[in-house]
Amino acid sequence: ERWNEVSADLTNVQWRTDDQRAAWSGEGYKDAWLEKLARRIQEVNQLRSQHDQILKLLPEEELKILQVDSCFEPFQKIHAFSYNDYTVPRWKEALSEYENRMVPV
Repeated sequence: ERWNEVSADLTNVQWRTDDQRAAWSGEGYKDAWLEKLARRIQEVNQLRSQHDQILKLLPEEELKILQVDSCFEPFQKIHAFSYNDYTVPRWKEALSEYENRMVPV
């Protein structure tokens, strides 16, 4: 996120000068791929945080009965931080499977 903020600042403010040799023209730069990757990282962080909260709230016996340990198995088949158009469907599929496994919890 910070990288995109700096890029936008440079291309929208800092590099807008009267000197045509160094001037930035057009829209400010934002890396769309980087924004999507940042969203994915936030999703992973949110999932982990929620899961940790569940682990803290449920008694040990319930965790075993509900098989909470196996809920993250769908994510073992993918690289969560490898983001491109081809990995999005696999991520959504793993996320859906995780959510289905968490329903009893």
